[in-house]
Amino acid sequence: MEDWIVIDTSVLVELTQTGPKVALVRHHADGKRWIVPEIVLAEFSGKLHAYGCKNVASVLESLSRKSDVKGITVAIADRAGQVYFVHKKDGLAMNDAIIWSTAEYYGAKLLTLDNDFKPFKDAIVL
Repeated sequence: MEDWIVIDTSVLVELTQTGPKVALVRHHADGKRWIVPEIVLAEFSGKLHAYGCKNVASVLESLSRKSDVKGITVAIADRAGQVYFVHKKDGLAMNDAIIWSTAEYYGAKLLTLDNDFKPFKDAIVL
């Protein structure tokens, strides 16, 4: 899935908050087809609520229409368990293991601002 990229929650927050790395995020994300794991939707929802967003459901639905939202398959769950077991000592959370395993499962790069993904070769950590 060469033209696909898995989008992490940190990327969505950066785009929403127009943070300092927006141009860099756009450079890597524009022109790609986005895969958004369901766990990212949930995390992003929490961030939006924390920021006081009044139309969270509308934002999530819009994101869902513009991207391919993927659930957790048995294969992704199994791989996430393996990844978490190996990397939890380094501070990797289970949700991050699921996000990484989703990217791996679909053969896509992961775009993130989260340094927890630095050990993963196909992660683009900005």
